[in-house]
Amino acid sequence: QFRIGDVDEAVNVFDRSLAQIGYRRPRFSVAVVFSTIVSFLRHALPQSFHLAWIRRPDRRKRLQVAHRVFSTLELLWAQRNVLHCGQAHGRHLILADQIGEPSCLIHASARQALIFGIFSVNGLALRAGRFALASAQQMGDAEAEAIAKGHVGCAHYFGARLQDAER
Repeated sequence: QFRIGDVDEAVNVFDRSLAQIGYRRPRFSVAVVFSTIVSFLRHALPQSFHLAWIRRPDRRKRLQVAHRVFSTLELLWAQRNVLHCGQAHGRHLILADQIGEPSCLIHASARQALIFGIFSVNGLALRAGRFALASAQQMGDAEAEAIAKGHVGCAHYFGARLQDAER
């Protein structure tokens, strides 16, 4: 029986969900570190390097489900394991790139501000937050802008910039 607050059981449920759509999450530390590095390097590549077959309609739904799962997993792991959090966030970024929707990219960048803020990597947190806010405002997406503002506010809070966090 699933209980609220049982993080290990929640992670098991998410792992089973990912397995059903063909994704696996690495278990060993070396594999987690390798996957994290590869994910961030892939995210750094220009969009033109991402393969066109990824955007096929039959694959799109699986990408969207995996995107939501990794988005949740990174927050669960932020409380327990830095390596797994980084790996889940790296996959979240790659999946946002693969889906190619601006709102997914904005959400992933805003989440990057939050994750980097949690781990006190303030410069990168603010850079990701500025990108997410500017992109959301340029796109005119009120929901993405609200999410970005919330995550950037948290990054400011974690960085002890309380006046900036309240804005």
